[in-house]
Amino acid sequence: MSAAVTFATVRIESEYGQLPKRNPLLRRILDEAADHAFDELQGWIICLSDIFRTPQEAAEIDRKSLAPGGLGMGRAPGSVSPHCVWQAGDIRTRTVSQARANALADWINSRWIYNPSDPVRKVADARPHGTAPHIHVQTHPATRLRSPE
Repeated sequence: MSAAVTFATVRIESEYGQLPKRNPLLRRILDEAADHAFDELQGWIICLSDIFRTPQEAAEIDRKSLAPGGLGMGRAPGSVSPHCVWQAGDIRTRTVSQARANALADWINSRWIYNPSDPVRKVADARPHGTAPHIHVQTHPATRLRSPE
């Protein structure tokens, strides 16, 4: 485990501990992001605020995201949240500047390709969405490291 990771809840810490079996690639990306945030972004110790969601939890978050005061959804309404299938994790950003959040998301996306067949989607998204500021980090079965240039 990276020393530069904290957790919003004990449940999320437990889910993070399950990632090596459930989605080792997501765990690798989150650990790399934690190390980069600490080493290169002014000692930022990331806090993971979400990993797994039940379909019921996802539906409630979707409802709140679309309600007044919500930040909108980051995916198409009715689609399955990648959190429901252990393919996403959220890094809390409410205590850092949007510039720092963007810098971390950009760094993740500079290293990883979400899906070579889908050039629009990215591994990391720091744009406002959901119910609170965060970087959404997601994987796909085709997610891979970018080739060195």
